[in-house]
Order: sequence, then C-alpha cells, then structure tokens
Amino acid sequence: TSDVNAVNMVLTPVDQSAKFFGHITASGDISASGDITGDTIYGNDLQIQRAATFNIKQLAAYDFKVRSENKNHTLYVDSNKDKVGIGFNSPGGSDLSSSLHIAGDLTTDSHITASGVITGNQVISDAWFSHTGDADTGLYMEDNLANLKAGNQSIIKLDWGNSNDKIEINNGNSDI
Repeated sequence: TSDVNAVNMVLTPVDQSAKFFGHITASGDISASGDITGDTIYGNDLQIQRAATFNIKQLAAYDFKVRSENKNHTLYVDSNKDKVGIGFNSPGGSDLSSSLHIAGDLTTDSHITASGVITGNQVISDAWFSHTGDADTGLYMEDNLANLKAGNQSIIKLDWGNSNDKIEINNGNSDI
C-alpha cells in the first residue's frame, strides 16, 4: 500500500493491478483493454464506441432511465416489470400497463404491425381499411361518404351531406 498525492493505492504485482481508494482525476483520456467498473460513474458525456449492457446481473432494483429537460423519465426501463416507458414524467404503479407504454402520441413514417388486437378510443385513416391478404375488400371513406366493398364491388354505400343523401345497397349492380 502506498500514498501517491494523498490517494491511497494498493499495487498487486502478481496480476499487475492497482486498486485506488479515493478520487482519480485525469486531464486526458482513460483507456482500458478490459472492463472499467463502478457503482456510479460521473461525467459530462459518456461515449460508447461499440456496445453497452446495463444491469448485467439482471437485478430487479436497477431500472434504466434517460432524463430530458422536461421529463424525469423520457425513456424508462423497469427491471422488475420487464417493461419500457417513453415520455413519462414520473412512472409508477400501473403507468407501464404493457410491454411498451408511450405517454403521448406515436408518429411513424411507415407501418405499425401487430399479431394481436389493436385498441384505441379513436382510429383515424386517410380513406381505406382492408383485411390482410384481401386488399379489395374493406371500408372506404371520404368526407360524408362510407362505402363497404367486397371483391372491389360496392355492397353498401352511405352518401351523406349533399342534396342527394342516400344509402345504396349493391351500388355496383353486381350479380349477388
């Protein structure tokens, strides 16, 4: 054991390791060919070049949190519930009610796909709802118009909001 500039240090020549008791300050980079471990690591920026694993021992008490200026838990991984929350100020209790819970809107520039049920208070589409694998059967909508189609043939059509308000059955005059 030695004391270098008031820092207690243990040198182990056998495995060429050093253990420090106290603070270590570096004015340049610190690098390692092995692991750097600690209960708490402080710094202005953390940059990881390859991969990172958090809570490596999978302990229930160690959640992962990313904070933003306005939210305490912008990204939150609850270790003992195996759930992820996005956009919470203070998640707790039943806030994380599913595997992924978003507090606020979800916007995507692509598709949302589910193998189970999708539920909501309001479902909005530009014009067409169809069944997987049967693109010409579904419900087509425009302003004040709803048209139920099968095999691309109009079965029931409601046209509302002009002088010719009407419900049409077999609108396409199909042989049904």
